[in-house]
Amino acid sequence: MPALAKEKSTAGAKAFVRYYIDALNYGFHSSHSRLLAAASAGTCYVCHKLVRVIDKNHHLGGYQVGGDWIPKRFVTVPSEPLEASIILVEILIDPGFYRASSTDTRHKIKTGHVNHEFRLRWLPTGWVLTDLRDA
Repeated sequence: MPALAKEKSTAGAKAFVRYYIDALNYGFHSSHSRLLAAASAGTCYVCHKLVRVIDKNHHLGGYQVGGDWIPKRFVTVPSEPLEASIILVEILIDPGFYRASSTDTRHKIKTGHVNHEFRLRWLPTGWVLTDLRDA
């Protein structure tokens, strides 16, 4: 994790979101969820669902090629306190494909733009993602 992503600041929150997206991409490409799990709050349902998908793919021999999330624009919701930051992110999805298991057919990942709301919480140990929503 970059040093900036460990700072309690708006720039630190944005750097943490960039790190979280990198951990998500890494998880789907490597079938290892530990970085993503460590950056997620215990209460984040979507986070745990993503971790379970990665772990299931690993167990069943699934994999992903391409399909990276590439953050293009970050907007901080100004009315929120720093300790509970909300960052809106415009994301470009690269084309690619995945297989959920070694025997699954190949599924196409279409390129496109999506917008997500990353809800963060500052803890004594640093930032964690508490929720991920469509924006």
